[in-house]
Amino acid sequence: RFPILRGVGNYLVSEDPLAHADVVFVLGGSATDRGEEAAKLYFAGLCDRFVCTGKSVPGDLQEVGIDLTESDMTKLVIQRCGVPADRIVSFKEGTSTQEESIALLEREQATSVDTVIIVSHGFHLRRVRNVFENRFKEKGITVLLHGAESRDFSHETWWRTEQGMMMVQNEYAKLLYYLVKH
Repeated sequence: RFPILRGVGNYLVSEDPLAHADVVFVLGGSATDRGEEAAKLYFAGLCDRFVCTGKSVPGDLQEVGIDLTESDMTKLVIQRCGVPADRIVSFKEGTSTQEESIALLEREQATSVDTVIIVSHGFHLRRVRNVFENRFKEKGITVLLHGAESRDFSHETWWRTEQGMMMVQNEYAKLLYYLVKH
């Protein structure tokens, strides 16, 4: 059963070989995991410009009166990792992958971008590819997907934790929803 479970998770991870890009889009959610992974791309010399998305303020922060959006939090994480602040934009748009793709494409069409790296969790990449790839390809922009590891579970043994089980279950539900809705 473990090879089957591993395959169920691996199907979701649709990652590309990395190459230099004009900009890295760090999608909203899981600011620490995604922000730290984005900073690794900077120090590997793959990109020096970052756009963090997410206009939602996480509920726990709202409860204590802190109005940091997901994009603001991700920017702070990338800065904490040593990337200069002037290389990172907090783009307070998007509450879903669909909204993020539309807003980012509109934003970047005014620039001469031809290659982007998108950072999200590995298990989100299949859906991210479905949402971003054709939309950006139509505008002549190559999309490369890169997955951040979760601190809460391993991709190789996701079924051993509640967080891993929930992530995979939710991601398959979202794939179905996006297939029907978009």
